Amino acid sequence: MDYSYYLTKFSNPSATYKKFVRDYIVERATIAGRGEEDISIWCKLEGDELDTAKDFIFEHLKENPKIPYILAAGTLRDEKVIPILRNIIQTCPDRYVAEKLLAAKVLYEWIGYSDYIIMLEKTCRVCDDEVRNYLRVSIGRFIDGLLEKDKLKIIQALERV
Repeated sequence: MDYSYYLTKFSNPSATYKKFVRDYIVERATIAGRGEEDISIWCKLEGDELDTAKDFIFEHLKENPKIPYILAAGTLRDEKVIPILRNIIQTCPDRYVAEKLLAAKVLYEWIGYSDYIIMLEKTCRVCDDEVRNYLRVSIGRFIDGLLEKDKLKIIQALERV
C-alpha cells in the first residue's frame, strides 16, 4: 500500500499529525510490537488532520485488524467504524481471538454490544492452551468495566480445568 498520501498531504502538519504518521504509518511495526502507540493523539488531532487520520485507521482496519487500529476506533467512536468492527467479529479467523474480543469489547462499551459477554465466556471455556495462557495474562483488558457478576463468570470459565 502506498502511504505517501498520508505523509505528504499537509504542507505544514502539526506535531500531533507528525506523531500519528510516525506511530501508525512509518514505524508502525516497531511501535505496535512494543505496544507504545500514543492513543492520546486521537484527542489532540483536529479538522482535516483528524479526518485524514481516521480515514487511514478505518481503511486499514478493514484490511488488517490490528489491535492499535481497534483501540483507535474505540477512542474515535465514529459511526462509520461500527460495521467494520462487526465484520472483524464475524469474519476474522479464530486465530485473531484478541482482535475479535477487543472489537466486541469496543462495541460493548460504546453501543452496548450484547453478545460480548457471551462471546468472552465461550472463548474462555473452549479455547486451547495458547489462547488460555494469553487470556490469563490479558484478562483485565477484557473484563474491565464489566459487572462483578460477569467478571466472576468469565474468571470461572477461564479457570476451568
